[in-house]
Amino acid sequence: MSETNETGANPRKRRLRRRHAVTLTAVLVLMLGTFGYAAAYMEGWVGHRGSSATVACPFVPIVPAPKPQQIALNVYNATDEQGRATVVAKALHKRDFVVKTVANDPTYSSVPGPADVRFGTAGKAEAAVVAGQVKGARLVEDTRTDRSVDLVIGMTFTQLVPQPPKPPAPATSVELNVYNTTFRTGLAATTAKSLAARGFRIADVGNDPHPKILSVSGLIVFGDDGETAARRVALQLAGAKLVNDHRSGRTVDLILGNGYTALVPVSQATAPPVPTTPAPTPSRKC
Repeated sequence: MSETNETGANPRKRRLRRRHAVTLTAVLVLMLGTFGYAAAYMEGWVGHRGSSATVACPFVPIVPAPKPQQIALNVYNATDEQGRATVVAKALHKRDFVVKTVANDPTYSSVPGPADVRFGTAGKAEAAVVAGQVKGARLVEDTRTDRSVDLVIGMTFTQLVPQPPKPPAPATSVELNVYNTTFRTGLAATTAKSLAARGFRIADVGNDPHPKILSVSGLIVFGDDGETAARRVALQLAGAKLVNDHRSGRTVDLILGNGYTALVPVSQATAPPVPTTPAPTPSRKC
């Protein structure tokens, strides 16, 4: 009996061992496949890596921001304070913006912030440049079809964003009157001749039409549009005083006083370089 039982048990044991071997092999193959796929996934060979996947951005040509003199700008006042649009428009004119209209806001809208910048689809780049002049300005797109821009002054407006001064105008662009307030005969004529040799365009020369006594070297009198020209003149003599009389045009008067002795040497009559501020370029999202 014992031999018969052991002989009958051997085939069963062999079958069990084969099942165990097959099962173990299948498990090993499955594990190796899993690890292999995970490694390939991490290397990016298969599947997608979710948020880390790189999305190609369509090519968008970079267009330079328009210059202020290329922008047709309307300046409107949405506050109760009279004259605010006029003051801002003059300041923007000095920054070379082409101001077309200055008036109260024709839409009678409430602008609680410092300013609204209104524009159409075609004027997005121009609007970005204008908005850069007022900190906190709000961009408001409307239905206009041209490239014009409206700057609407709001309730909390205080000032334009400060900018470095423009460089002095070249001497060849400055129209200059030279007047004498002293008792030194011919002083205006000799000084005008020296300034003409430096490139200034001399207009009127003579005694001061409005006689006065000056202890300083001179007065340099100019209007709102003649500031850069006046600063070029101021480089030519030490101790002169700049006076803005809000005249129209760019003509400058040099009124020589008792403190005047001579022009500074040409080598010293130069202005330091003025830092430039790049114009803002509208951002383009991918």
